[in-house]
Amino acid sequence: MPRPSMKSERREQVLTAYVVAVSKYGLSGATLQTIAAEAGLKRPLVRHHLGNKEAMFEQLVAHVLSEFSEQTRQLKDALPATGRVEALIDILFDEASETVPELVLVFAELTLMSACNRGLAERLSACITEFEDMVTAEIRRENRSAAAPKSRAVSHGIMAIYFNRVSLAPLSLDASSARGAVNILIQSLNEEPG
Repeated sequence: MPRPSMKSERREQVLTAYVVAVSKYGLSGATLQTIAAEAGLKRPLVRHHLGNKEAMFEQLVAHVLSEFSEQTRQLKDALPATGRVEALIDILFDEASETVPELVLVFAELTLMSACNRGLAERLSACITEFEDMVTAEIRRENRSAAAPKSRAVSHGIMAIYFNRVSLAPLSLDASSARGAVNILIQSLNEEPG
C-alpha cells in the first residue's frame, strides 16, 4: 500500500489530468482512457484513485470549486495595502500573464451541465459569487462614494470580461481590448449618473 502522501500526490495528478482532459475533449470526451493518457497512467489506476463515474464527477466538481476558491483567496492576499483595485486589475489582465484556461473551460462545461442539475448550479453560483464579492469589496474599499449597485455592476463586468478573456485565450486574441473595457468600467465609478 502506498504511503499516504504518495497516494494524495497521485490523486492530485489524476485530478489534474481529468481537468486537462475535460478542457480538451469536454465532459463526454474525458474518458478513463483520455484521463489515463493525460496522467501517464494505466486506466485502472484512474479508477482506483477517483472511483466510479459518479465519484469521478463529484471529485472533479469539488476540485474545480476548491481551486477557484483558493485562487480567489490567493489573489486577495497578493494585493498591496494601497492601490488594491489597480493591482487586482493588473493581476487579472496582465497580457504577459501565464493564465492557463483549463479551469475556466472546465467551469464552462460544468455550467452547461448545471442547466439540468440544480445542486450543481447552486455550487457553481456560490463559487462565482465568492469571486465577485471579493472584487466588489475591493472596489467599494477604494470608491466609497460609488453607489453599491454600481460597484456590484462594475465588479460583475470585470468578472465577465476576465472569464471571457481566459476562455478565449486559446485563440490568441489581443488582450488589450479586454483591459480597455475594464478601465472604462472602473472610470465609470467616478461618473455622475446621467
